[in-house]
Amino acid sequence: MAIRFSKERALQVAVPPQLASGALVQGDIRVLRCTYDLATDGAVTDADAIELGELPAGAAFVAGLLTVSATLGSSTPAIGTNAAHASNGQYRAAAVQTATNAPNLFGLAAAKASPPLTAAAKVYLTTAAASLPSAGTVVVDIIYSVAN
Repeated sequence: MAIRFSKERALQVAVPPQLASGALVQGDIRVLRCTYDLATDGAVTDADAIELGELPAGAAFVAGLLTVSATLGSSTPAIGTNAAHASNGQYRAAAVQTATNAPNLFGLAAAKASPPLTAAAKVYLTTAAASLPSAGTVVVDIIYSVAN
């Protein structure tokens, strides 16, 4: 039986041992909570962006949750670090969100396998295909780790 090692574990068992990023191994989990009220915070039309917040330098993306109180219809929200929808979506690829009050877990493998951020990065929810509805609440939780 062969034993294989993840990239992070391979660093730890190398001779001589190397240090994996503290954000990736034994890191502290943090949450960036982002709430947007569609009725009072402003209409979000096709191709608009909502700036959700900023991840600090050294943050490593773990996962995200998208929860909405009203269906987003045929709009295809994407979540990532680019305010332009065509280039956004490294955390959540553009897709419809019709389920309400049911957290939708997201996190693309490429984002989860990426090294920690070298600089702070703003996170955006961008839309395409249709505007967001004029009522309801959108809640995004970005879960990330940092070195302790």
